[in-house]
Amino acid sequence: MLLFGGSYTTEVSETYVYICTGPQSKKYHSSKDCNGLRNCSVEIKKVTLSKAKSMKRTPCKICY
Repeated sequence: MLLFGGSYTTEVSETYVYICTGPQSKKYHSSKDCNGLRNCSVEIKKVTLSKAKSMKRTPCKICY
């Protein structure tokens, strides 16, 4: 927590996950080395967890 001029401000740290950008991909992964991403034939992208959820992605059953 940081103190600025008498008011408290909390630092927000984002959680990042990995997604396959293929049109059929529906999961997010905790690691780019997850076996669930091994069949990704297009780009593996690092995004925030909130972004992945907004894309209607669900957690991978292998790494979560």
